[in-house]
Amino acid sequence: MYYEFRKNTRSVKSTILHFQLRNLVWATSKHDVYLMSHYSVLHWSALSGVDTELMNVQGHVAPK
Repeated sequence: MYYEFRKNTRSVKSTILHFQLRNLVWATSKHDVYLMSHYSVLHWSALSGVDTELMNVQGHVAPK
C-alpha cells in the first residue's frame, strides 16, 4: 500500500500534541478526514477545503 499526496494544507490543526498523532486523525475516504481540535471532533473535506465541527465535548459530557 502506498499513498499519493495531491494536496497538503495546514489550515486545520490538531491542538493535541502527541507522539502517536495517528490515533487522533482518521481518513475514512480519499476526501474525508476527521480529527480532534479544541475539544471538538472536526471533519475536513479535501474536495471543498472546509472544516466542520461535528461534536464539541468541552465541559461535562454524560448521558441523561
